Amino acid sequence: MNAAAHRHCSPPTRGPRLTRPERALIHAVADAFFPPAGPIRRSGVAAGVPAYFAGYLQRCEPLQRTMIRLLIAFLELGPLAFGPRRVRFTRLTQPERIRSLEGMFVSPIYFRRIAFTSIRALMTMAYLANDEVAADMGMRFDLDPFDLGPVPSDDVDSPHLSSSGTRTRVELAGNDTDEPSSREVC
Repeated sequence: MNAAAHRHCSPPTRGPRLTRPERALIHAVADAFFPPAGPIRRSGVAAGVPAYFAGYLQRCEPLQRTMIRLLIAFLELGPLAFGPRRVRFTRLTQPERIRSLEGMFVSPIYFRRIAFTSIRALMTMAYLANDEVAADMGMRFDLDPFDLGPVPSDDVDSPHLSSSGTRTRVELAGNDTDEPSSREVC
């Protein structure tokens, strides 16, 4: 999805902004997941991950915002308990940050793995919202990925898009001519 389409769907910002330590952590995590010398030419910071993340946090409901802030705190303080060095995440070197995240990914502690999965999902969502990154990856914005065509508005037998925007074409049992007919289903 391109950034303009995302902004169009988003409610106006309403929540508090990221604090300076939270911004520093998001910068560090963004470039650990998407490093400057990585396989895609834009780093996480260069792709605007921190700004996207900050806007996303502002649009969240208060409970979600609190949970994300707790995730940020856990990421920042996690190396104090689990290493690779007993310092805050933002004080680790780039290789140590990557090792810290890899440690979360393979941890025998379920909560650490869930925290990793959560931050990876948020970072990936923010990274892929960048139009240049999406273009570099060959992604394209497509509201009709299965080439079903526009939804007919005058056909009462044809349903409209569901709230998720999905529909498919299915083959129905034959009629008098024993030929299958197709119908769109949400």
